[in-house]
Amino acid sequence: MEDNKPLEILDADNIDFNAELLDDDESNNELDALEEQSKQDTQEDQEDKQEDQEDQEDKQEDQEDQEDQDTQDAEQSEQDTDTIDTHTEQENNKTDYPVEPDEMALDEPGFFYNLLHILDDIYVYGRTVIENNYFNLSDNVDFNLVYPNIYIGNYSTSTNLELLQGLGITHIITVLPTFNPPFPDKFTYLHIQAYDDETQNLEPFFQKTNQFISDVLTQSGKLLIHCMVGRSRSVSVLMAFLINVILGNFNQSIVDTTTSNDVSNKIEYNKFIGKQSRVITDGIVPVRYINERTHDKHDTEEISKLEYLQPEFGNKFRKFINYKKDLMLREIEKLVEKYKDNKKDDLYSDILSYVKKYRAIACPNMYFEKQLRILLNGK
Repeated sequence: MEDNKPLEILDADNIDFNAELLDDDESNNELDALEEQSKQDTQEDQEDKQEDQEDQEDKQEDQEDQEDQDTQDAEQSEQDTDTIDTHTEQENNKTDYPVEPDEMALDEPGFFYNLLHILDDIYVYGRTVIENNYFNLSDNVDFNLVYPNIYIGNYSTSTNLELLQGLGITHIITVLPTFNPPFPDKFTYLHIQAYDDETQNLEPFFQKTNQFISDVLTQSGKLLIHCMVGRSRSVSVLMAFLINVILGNFNQSIVDTTTSNDVSNKIEYNKFIGKQSRVITDGIVPVRYINERTHDKHDTEEISKLEYLQPEFGNKFRKFINYKKDLMLREIEKLVEKYKDNKKDDLYSDILSYVKKYRAIACPNMYFEKQLRILLNGK
């Protein structure tokens, strides 16, 4: 047994527990303190949780308030957008979709004018049926060249197919409350549905008629503008176009004054001869006009009455009509020059004087005159 090593007994004093043992009293005090501390911690935790919950509720309320505000803002924005879109749509409709000719541009007419309009509709419809199918009720060669390739006439003239073809007419503007074209398959028509009284507003139609006339002249066509008499409504449409020219919205250089197919203008030529005649001897009529090449005011050509009554369109007719067209362009150019500084006080009177020179009965009613003055002043 000597070879066996003795068991090694550990001494408790050699073990360092790094702690002090507490007696029972001290242990109980410590437990109480721990419990009290635990209660305090628990209470503080509860208070913290309650505060957190209150904070969360406040945040939720703030979030709900913000959502409500955002919703209100979105609704207001949508309303504003709808308002803007509506306004924009109205502006687009105004610009891109001009008043159609079958839409009456009338002020409130009242009972009296409503009755007059009914009677006018009956009269116009009845007369157009009679003149289109049976016989004319007025002069069917009542027309005048009022601007190169533009004529004004009465309704009866618009039913004279031989005359229209002789003038080379390609387009017709009808300014009447009802529309009953006599030759819908032979000409291009534009109908402006209008009465000739104070309830009628022609201004909404001027953009459409100006564009129509511009297109006709650009295409080297010929246009007849007519109402019932060829005095007020048709003249107003022409004057609106001339205002458009003078304001610089149409280039006169594109107008063709050399066309020679307006054969029936021998009628105007004969009227001119009648006005200029001084002596008629043996059927010879001396005619004085400006020679277009030499500008000699004393250039005189003698024309036999028998000769100019022949249906052939002789050179003398052509020279006269082309001279007249060139003269018209020069007269309008003078008005352009006169009013280029935007002083338009007398422009309406000057345009009317120009038209009356070629269409003696031209006289827009006072209500159309106001509308034309608004147009030339750009209001």
